[in-house]
Amino acid sequence: MITWYTEMLSVPQARPDCISEDWNFLIRGVGTLEAGEHVNYPTDGSVPKLYVCEYPPFGGNVAFSLRIAGRGTPGMSLTTPAGFVKPGLPRLQQQGLTSIWRGAAPKAYDDRNTMTDPLVGGMWLAEFWNAGSRRMRDVVIVVQAHTAYAGWQRANLPPEDWNIN
Repeated sequence: MITWYTEMLSVPQARPDCISEDWNFLIRGVGTLEAGEHVNYPTDGSVPKLYVCEYPPFGGNVAFSLRIAGRGTPGMSLTTPAGFVKPGLPRLQQQGLTSIWRGAAPKAYDDRNTMTDPLVGGMWLAEFWNAGSRRMRDVVIVVQAHTAYAGWQRANLPPEDWNIN
């Protein structure tokens, strides 16, 4: 069972109903996952949702970072509003702890200072699961949204998900 906690939430007053580049949040889930058990984010009633504002005028330069770690065999994926599934990528494996991650970031501004390719507007879905045959212990899940600055992308996304000009 995973229990969700909001560690940081900064919601702009202009568009509290969808995520834009002015949002900043970190949601943490902790607990155990039984063999084959799946959990999704967002869950029923979770705030915030992973619903990206349409661009323009909002949305823009927002990025997501997703991580799961635990003692066992974690799995995860990120599904776009169009249904494209991005599987989790290995991050760390040491002393019985396995970590995988994934993310999404828009292309940075071009030389005319215009957005070249923002994240697709609509609902994104993060799915996390135990891919092993035994209970996965010490599970920590992190769901984060932030403005997609290059330094933030390097620190919080796998290189395959960087969109840095």
